[in-house]
Amino acid sequence: MNQKYEFTGATNPQGLRQIRRLRDLEIGGWIQSESNLSEEGDCWVADSAKVYGCAVVYGDAQISDHAQVFGWADVCGDARVHGYAIVKDIACVYGHANVGGCTSIGGSTKVS
Repeated sequence: MNQKYEFTGATNPQGLRQIRRLRDLEIGGWIQSESNLSEEGDCWVADSAKVYGCAVVYGDAQISDHAQVFGWADVCGDARVHGYAIVKDIACVYGHANVGGCTSIGGSTKVS
């Protein structure tokens, strides 16, 4: 059983499910499955952000606002993806990277 978050029961038109953090009951963003958001570390998907496909958020990474992470993308470490940013394909955002605004990162790009 997941000890970090649970699904609220809400789904969006894309079939993504909204999450709620168990330690403080904060309503989070939207993920496709538990494989999108690690139970380890302080990683989180907040606000209206979406993580889906085979994308993974782990470590202490934060996805927020209206950002989207999908495809086979990874966001990890202390990275932040926010605003209307998109991380897709097999891109990797890691370390202390801060990706925001209307940025789109794709292909096999690595941002640190």
